[in-house]
Amino acid sequence: MSPYVLHIAVEAYVKTPATYREAVKIVAERLNLSLAGELESLVGLRNLLVHRYWPVEDEKVYEAVKNNFKCVEELLGKVREAFLVER
Repeated sequence: MSPYVLHIAVEAYVKTPATYREAVKIVAERLNLSLAGELESLVGLRNLLVHRYWPVEDEKVYEAVKNNFKCVEELLGKVREAFLVER
């Protein structure tokens, strides 16, 4: 998710975020997303999973992501509305 959000922030909104979290915040604000805080938290989760700052219970992460991904679905829907043109 994050690299795409970074590209949207830079190319569509002419912003230069210093972090993926900042990119998510910029795009979420511009698209009026109601779940922007959850998206920012996902960036933190991504960092935790990639860098393994401390032990992670993979099963709990999997269940949480599988059952609570509404913020990503909302982001994708808003991006489709804003940037994809029907052919």
